[in-house]
Amino acid sequence: MEYCYIDTALLAIPNYAVDTATAEELIDRVTHFANLASANVPVTLVIASNAEEILWSGNCSPEYSQIQAFIDLMGLGHVFAAADLVRQYQAIFSRSARADSVEPVEVHEISGFESVPPLPIGLALQSETERIFAAVAARQLLEDAWNVGSAIQGVYGRSYFTTVQIEMVSGSRAAELGNLPVTIATGVKTFSHLRELVSEESAYRLWMNAKTPEDLHFAFTIGALALLKEAGKISKVSQLRRFAIGPEFMKSLQATQCFGAGHFASAARSLCVQIVANVCAKRFGEMGRPQTIRKFDSAAGWRVHLTKGGEGFRLMFWQSNKEIEFANVGVKHELKIAHGFLNGAITADVSECLEMSGLA
Repeated sequence: MEYCYIDTALLAIPNYAVDTATAEELIDRVTHFANLASANVPVTLVIASNAEEILWSGNCSPEYSQIQAFIDLMGLGHVFAAADLVRQYQAIFSRSARADSVEPVEVHEISGFESVPPLPIGLALQSETERIFAAVAARQLLEDAWNVGSAIQGVYGRSYFTTVQIEMVSGSRAAELGNLPVTIATGVKTFSHLRELVSEESAYRLWMNAKTPEDLHFAFTIGALALLKEAGKISKVSQLRRFAIGPEFMKSLQATQCFGAGHFASAARSLCVQIVANVCAKRFGEMGRPQTIRKFDSAAGWRVHLTKGGEGFRLMFWQSNKEIEFANVGVKHELKIAHGFLNGAITADVSECLEMSGLA
């Protein structure tokens, strides 16, 4: 699971927008986060527990009258409807997790904030932006899957080396940061669009942090897109093979040291990613003689070498006209494909969030 702590300043009106172009960038970013909040994507959006209090007390709340005045001022009243934008902001508020409910820690007070490169001067709610950077820095020391939902103009996936003194913190793992006040220094990445996760680094992190079949499916999708991107090929979800995670697959990976940091995990991940990207050079063999055919969807059973030598692991999968379904990993002398059952596999379509307007 990936976590994105949305800067409260992103939800402020007008934020950084000073002209039509920056206003459209801001609206596109909010629209994308609203879609992420509503989509079946293993990325958890997190907002400050008192976000509404901060925004309304600062007279920068995303309510109808202020949004209407904002788009009229920017000359975009004929392009965007205030009521539609209100719903997008409301989707973020209602469907995001609150920071104090998402472990491991929450930072409340800081001092001595610095970053390289420095944050822009004059940000809306500058102190809140710095606090959220500090909160993500602290969380990253305990869990590595945190980003800041950026409220900075024109910034996509930039890393800021952040040094800050934590004065007040809460949470079940707060003691792991040390005795307060404590200074921490680490890189913090900004996040503006799901497409920024398309890299081998992110795909590996998603794999290492996977806890559910949905996480696994997303890790393979991002890994396959990254593989195509690095090869200079078209990197779109539409270029990938449609695939699903069978009900026994994750347990099978864990049982054979093919999961997480297991001895054969790297080989298992690489093979699955190559198959999804449709660039696997290994030969697929039929399961059974005659080939095993699953009754409920007429899918055919296949196997492919995962390792050689003593273990001789094979990756087994089903292939139908619709998709492939990763079934299980087996040993060469005990090859048996996990049967699965109707509607038992996990799949997800993230193409709308990955390929909507925003980053190419």
